[in-house]
Amino acid sequence: MVRTSARAVFVDTSVFCNLLAVPGRDQDRAVVTAEFRELVEAEVPMLLPVTTVVETGNFIAQSGGDRRTTAERFVDTLRKVADGATPWIPHEIDWNSRLISELVGGADESLLDRLSRGMGTGDSLILTERRIYCRRMNWQVDDVGIWTRDTQLGAYG
Repeated sequence: MVRTSARAVFVDTSVFCNLLAVPGRDQDRAVVTAEFRELVEAEVPMLLPVTTVVETGNFIAQSGGDRRTTAERFVDTLRKVADGATPWIPHEIDWNSRLISELVGGADESLLDRLSRGMGTGDSLILTERRIYCRRMNWQVDDVGIWTRDTQLGAYG
């Protein structure tokens, strides 16, 4: 379920793969497409984190069927993101020692604890990026949702 009351949402790989119709990763395409329309109509900013781009590209490379067609959709979308021609906003973040320290330490839970209970580094990095974005924008974390089909990451809302 999409929280449209959020002032912004970070887009998870599970959503991006559905929107791009990545084979084997698009089982919720109809629901996600409808949610996408709702978010666009509500003018909710959709932030595209680095993790989502990397993981989506990996899933495309590992998918069966016509990888090239899916890759073309992906690359076309990324070009539009870079040109500012889509509802997506690239989340600009520096990969540096501060980011790694924040990822490892976590504000609410450490990476060690998250990994120990089954949450991957990608999802943990999305949570870290969201926290950094909120600080930069002077927003509360509750103002920024995570649009995901993943129940574990969705719990962080």
